[in-house]
Amino acid sequence: MSDDRPSVYMEDGVAVYRASSLGHCLRALMAARRGMEPLPFPDFMYDRFEEGNVAEPLIMSRFSNDNPDFTLLESQSQDEIVLNISDNIVVRGHIDGMALDSNGRSYLVEAKALGPDWFKKFKKHGFAGLPDAYAWQVSIYMLALGTDNAVLVAGQKIDGVIKPESEFHYEWIRKPLFDMDQIFARVMSVENNVDSADWPNCLNEWLCQYPYLHDEPEFEQVTGSDATMLDSFAELWAEASDMEKRAKAIKASIKSDLDKLVANMSLSDTTSNKFRSDKWQVTLVEEQVPEQTMTRSAYTKRYPRFKNLG
Repeated sequence: MSDDRPSVYMEDGVAVYRASSLGHCLRALMAARRGMEPLPFPDFMYDRFEEGNVAEPLIMSRFSNDNPDFTLLESQSQDEIVLNISDNIVVRGHIDGMALDSNGRSYLVEAKALGPDWFKKFKKHGFAGLPDAYAWQVSIYMLALGTDNAVLVAGQKIDGVIKPESEFHYEWIRKPLFDMDQIFARVMSVENNVDSADWPNCLNEWLCQYPYLHDEPEFEQVTGSDATMLDSFAELWAEASDMEKRAKAIKASIKSDLDKLVANMSLSDTTSNKFRSDKWQVTLVEEQVPEQTMTRSAYTKRYPRFKNLG
């Protein structure tokens, strides 16, 4: 279940900063601290959050398999972590897990499911390839736990989920990427200006819950033939996107119809081999023709209309 509370909220007189949000836009943090109403995330973002929840145990299991010298402490999963800033200010979050190496050293283990683009950047650049919020979050957890060891385990999503064939990358950390002084300074830059009329700089982050506070971006006005050309490109792009969606829907419909057809096929006991439309290892039984197994290549030569399914 995703936490719908804002990035900063008050609880029994204590200002609670969410560890996952501290590295985001300071203006958004200030808005939350001032009690301004955040806009809800789009529905698809809640789907993304749920994908992450579902992926976490799969990623942790992969970590155990790839690192047999480490022992995961399962009781630590989703434990609440609190980093005290002062008597009435804390940073709070939930870790994914802890592990012990063969020498008994403790490691924070954070699991992330990344799309192909973010995974590629992370694999090439480490934390520098990800939004800063990840580094702030991991640093907060390490400081709260008093450990200098951590690993961010990232799995590449395929069609929105972690699969057995998903690629994984490990980023090992030997000290917090942000120290306590930096975290204290970031929190207090908000706390010390709650009653000010000024606002911190805006990052204009995508999917910010306070878009009504964004700075207006400056655009160069495009006119004449350039504007006409851009309009044409935009129309073509929209048309191509629509065609792609329709093509995917048609392919899915054909696959569904094929599966239903196969499910309804009446095969004798001696011809119980299955027609697999997803794997394309096809067994056909025809009248007056001996049982034969056809590969995808042979099948598509015989039935070219199905060549591009998959």
